[in-house]
Amino acid sequence: MLVSNKSIFLIIFLFFFPSTVIGYDIDQLKKSPKDLRKLSLESLMDIPIFSVSKREESSFEAAAAIFVISREDIRRSGAQNIPEALRMVPGLEVASIDSNKWAITSRGFQERFSNKLLVLIDGRSVYTPLFSGVYWDVQDTLLEDIDRIEVIRGPGGTLWGANAANGVINIITKKASETQGTYVEGGGGSVEKGFGALRYGGKLESGGNYRGYLKYFNRDNFDDLDGMKGADGWDAARGGFRMDSEITEKNSVTVQGDYYQGDSGTRSTLVESVTAPFSQTADEDVQVSGGNLLARLERNSSPDSNMRFQFYHDVAKRKERVLRQTIQTTDLDFQHSTKLFQNQHIVWGLGQRFIVDKLNGGVATSFPNEDRLSLISSSFIQDEISLAEDKLRLIIGSKFSWNNYSGVEVQPNFKFLLTPKDNHTIWGSISRAVRTPSRSEDGINITGTVIPSESGSIFLKNLGNHNFDTENLIAYELGYRFRVKSSFLIDITGFYNDYDNLITAEPSSIFIETSPQPTKLIFPITFENKGFGETFGAEVSGKWDMTDWWRLNASFTWLEVQLHVDSSSSDTFLQPLEGTSPEFQFHLRSYIDLPKNFELDSSLYFVNRLDGDSSNVGSDIPSYARLDVRLGWKPVDDIEFSLGIFNILDPDHPEFGPDRGGFSTQVPRSALGKFSYRF
Repeated sequence: MLVSNKSIFLIIFLFFFPSTVIGYDIDQLKKSPKDLRKLSLESLMDIPIFSVSKREESSFEAAAAIFVISREDIRRSGAQNIPEALRMVPGLEVASIDSNKWAITSRGFQERFSNKLLVLIDGRSVYTPLFSGVYWDVQDTLLEDIDRIEVIRGPGGTLWGANAANGVINIITKKASETQGTYVEGGGGSVEKGFGALRYGGKLESGGNYRGYLKYFNRDNFDDLDGMKGADGWDAARGGFRMDSEITEKNSVTVQGDYYQGDSGTRSTLVESVTAPFSQTADEDVQVSGGNLLARLERNSSPDSNMRFQFYHDVAKRKERVLRQTIQTTDLDFQHSTKLFQNQHIVWGLGQRFIVDKLNGGVATSFPNEDRLSLISSSFIQDEISLAEDKLRLIIGSKFSWNNYSGVEVQPNFKFLLTPKDNHTIWGSISRAVRTPSRSEDGINITGTVIPSESGSIFLKNLGNHNFDTENLIAYELGYRFRVKSSFLIDITGFYNDYDNLITAEPSSIFIETSPQPTKLIFPITFENKGFGETFGAEVSGKWDMTDWWRLNASFTWLEVQLHVDSSSSDTFLQPLEGTSPEFQFHLRSYIDLPKNFELDSSLYFVNRLDGDSSNVGSDIPSYARLDVRLGWKPVDDIEFSLGIFNILDPDHPEFGPDRGGFSTQVPRSALGKFSYRF
């Protein structure tokens, strides 16, 4: 990587003017961002979070590796989508595959469809049951309406269920009462060719509040690894609403929904014919659409007792060459939080999920059973016991679930939380978490390669396995937080993860297939559970309020991934995943409030090289440093202008290798102008 003298000067400048996370305080939510910037770190670390124990608690005293991205963080980062905002989380791996695809995970196993990370938006799970991963190109909302993003690194299965083995991302939007009036934003740049959004909020005659929004964006293609223009352009339109109402003094109801439609460009090489030529490389616009409706009823009987019932229905449609899919999810969830005795707080709940899918494939990808109903039934209980005058807390709980792929699953955990002084927190945990089989692992049929021969072409196929079992994890974590007065905070977490029953791809004997004609030789590769491994490492982050106009934040992550296969395995795909996650990451951010209501914000990222096998996901990606700078100006409180320059140090660089069958592109240097107006 070549770095000019000007770039070196900018790096040095950032080291002297690094950044901090700007949090929020519920009592300050209606104040201006200028007031929010003056909150102390002590106030920021006492903000209530929900994701760790499914009830409000202080983030400083949470028994988990928790990080909160606030609304102010998102605004001052210049991010235009959720994946880009997630880059600031220590320990999270965020890599751009192309303009509309990302590989995002926590603590290893980074892929496009990283399947050990659970993602929620307002309590609605958004991972696809098809691959147990996330289509990030359809996870969106008006970023101005996001209140905070709570990210747990480490297992969350006891409360959130399967697929939360390595972490949970919980995106929480603002209440309708906080989005009153009209909000307009727009802008564009070299990558974001154009975007705009409109939101209006008002009051209901019944005494509640509502809002509705519309947004549209058009994102340009990136260049491929050869410097040629890619086919990964991205555009989408989206609209949604939210209504909050207090039925009585103790009962409240929330109803919200979204609808989206767009195109995600891609270039891929697929087997499209059983006769020569077998494969074809083509560009296409993947058509995506869908919507969701969520209703939540909440009753606060007392300060120590809360009941919540939630229902949502989600429809996701995706039409591309490889597969046409329609997936409908209906979810019912109930939870109750209450004090049992003076020193015990219990949270328990029940859940039922119904998933109906319709999958129409072709030669490249197909399913023997194109229509299927999948069921997940669950319950959980967690007891928090306070001892030694609330200086020591023990947290014991477990999730119990049943699904029609692997049957009964149990995910227990044990945690302790020690607060010897108000400015010290020590916590530790031992947890079991699982990653249940997906629809694809149970029954997919993928033709990856065709080898022509005189005796008949050989088709290499990945086949699902009805006997594929759950991937298991035993996780050990230890954390420490320390703050000095109200200006400095350090957060340290160490972890060791022990995995068993990991997915492997095992070759079997060649057989003959006569239908459809012509006759073919099939070399099957079947999904099995012959892998195991360990990941371990440390995550360190620090925050420092230098002055009331200058805040800084730094983080460092070290990760080791060691993967193995049984002696009976012939797998060649699992062990290369050791190299698809960076061993080291470093992040430095700076928020500076300048005179005349100007803001100067900058972020420096360093990501160590990826050593993935060139035949596997991840590929060989060199280390890179990324520098983003944003200049904002508020001539008055309700009008804002900003200019951002991203990836300043390189004209372009790759961050991740291609998805299987696809192509990766390079993240370019880019500029973005934006304005917003509230009235």
